[in-house]
Amino acid sequence: MPSVFAFIGVPTDRAEVERVIDENQFDKLARGREAGKEDRTSFFRKGVSGDYKNHLTPEIWKEVTQEAHEVMRQLLYEP
Repeated sequence: MPSVFAFIGVPTDRAEVERVIDENQFDKLARGREAGKEDRTSFFRKGVSGDYKNHLTPEIWKEVTQEAHEVMRQLLYEP
């Protein structure tokens, strides 16, 4: 299994990766709140991919993409 842990030299195994993924599911981090239910007071706001589009103006999004263009390209992110 290719792993970011192996890439950065941190020893781990499949069970450890699965444990970390399980412990970091949105509903657990948000104390039972389902993804899509917003809580503006919580650090874990909505749990929905792409929700940033509802919060950034076109001008701010343009600045973000200009500033982070190279990193976004390296990560194969398509805005």
